Amino acid sequence: GGGRGAIMQADPLYRCWEAVCDEAGGAVHTVYLSPCGHTFRQADAIRLSKLDNLILVCGHYEGIDQRFIDECVDEEISLGDFVLTGGEIAAMAVTDAVCRMVPGVLSDPECFEDESHFNGLLEYPQYSRPAVWHGRTVPEILLSGNHEKVRQWRRKQALRRTRARRPDMYEQLDLSSKQDEKLLKEMEAEDREQAGNPENMGAGK
Repeated sequence: GGGRGAIMQADPLYRCWEAVCDEAGGAVHTVYLSPCGHTFRQADAIRLSKLDNLILVCGHYEGIDQRFIDECVDEEISLGDFVLTGGEIAAMAVTDAVCRMVPGVLSDPECFEDESHFNGLLEYPQYSRPAVWHGRTVPEILLSGNHEKVRQWRRKQALRRTRARRPDMYEQLDLSSKQDEKLLKEMEAEDREQAGNPENMGAGK
C-alpha cells in the first residue's frame, strides 16, 4: 500500500468471502469493522439480527485493500471514535449485541426490552437487597408492591437519566403519549420543588 504498515490483500479475503457465500447459498450481508464506519447502535443490532446470515470482516495492521471493500462490503461499522489493534474485539461486541436479539437466545424478551438503548432510553436504576445499605435506601415505591406505580417510576427514572446523560438521545424521543406527558409534568413539578429546596437535590423520588 505504500504506507508504513501491511495491507490485507483483496484476493485472499475475496476467496474466503466467496466460500462462505457459496456455503450459505448466495450473497451474505457483509459488514467491515472499521473506524471509518457509522457508529454501531442498538437499532443496528436489532436490524442485523433479522438477517439469516451475516459476515463480519475484521481489519488488521493498516487495514484491507479498498477494492475488496468496494466489491464485497455492504456497510462499515465502528464502535466509536477510537482505534483498536484489529477488528476482532469490535466483531465480538457486534456479535454479542446481535445474537442476543435473535428470538430464543434469551429466555424472555423482557430480558432486553427495558435495557438501555433498546427503546431509545437509558435504563432506570436497579436495586437489590437489603433495603438499606451504608445508609442508602431503596426507593420506597419499589417496595410498595404496586406494579403500575413501579412501572411509572422506572419510566420516569429512565427519562431523567437519558435527559441528564444523553441529551442527544433524549431529543430524539417521541414523548407525545398521554402517559409521557403526565410523567413530564410530574418531573417539572419535582424539579421546581428541588430547586426551591437545594438540600433535597439528588434524593430519589
